[in-house]
Amino acid sequence: MVLRDQGFKYLDSQLSYQKCEFAEIDSVIGLFGGTFDPIHNGHLSVMEKIFKEIDMEEIFVVPAGNPYMKTEISTSADERFKMVELALENEARLSISDMEIKRFGPSYTLDTFKAIQLIRPGEEVVVIMGLDAVLMIPKWDYPKEFINSCKIIAITRENIKVTEIAKLSGQYKNADILLLTIETPNISSTEIRECILQGREFRHMLPEKVADYIVEHNLYL
Repeated sequence: MVLRDQGFKYLDSQLSYQKCEFAEIDSVIGLFGGTFDPIHNGHLSVMEKIFKEIDMEEIFVVPAGNPYMKTEISTSADERFKMVELALENEARLSISDMEIKRFGPSYTLDTFKAIQLIRPGEEVVVIMGLDAVLMIPKWDYPKEFINSCKIIAITRENIKVTEIAKLSGQYKNADILLLTIETPNISSTEIRECILQGREFRHMLPEKVADYIVEHNLYL
């Protein structure tokens, strides 16, 4: 499923947000954002295992348009969107959205969270993030507004020290963070890009159609 921008007015991240409470929750949906440069089997494994651990109806996968905290992106927003689209085309409960790509200016997760709430009223929206990204929240623009507005699922692996998450919760009293420990393939987009550049094997880390797209369009060379 592809959720494309329908001309919604995106919310200004400089506003002070209040946490949205629903009297009745029909279902829970996830928001999984990232540069996805490229999307890989590790990303897909995380989402597959979240469905097994949490009663979640759907996950929106949102490629970042202009991620203000990353200065080096190897491919265009359209190329990254296409790779995610190829990776998810047979996944009924995973939907791709171009709302951040179509949005003018920096990509703020808080804006995307609020936009999905508008699109899907009556449903609980939770933000899915790796633990490393969660611990970087204090360095974001408007971290307090984000923490106060969003419920977060922080993904980590076994034997990873999580003492810092307690400090984050202490720093932001309204933090609502679920720590979910799952085992996923140890794959990174950086590793994939390096393998391609150095002529090493990389296909085993990617969905087949994503690997084919990269080769066909000479990406990461």
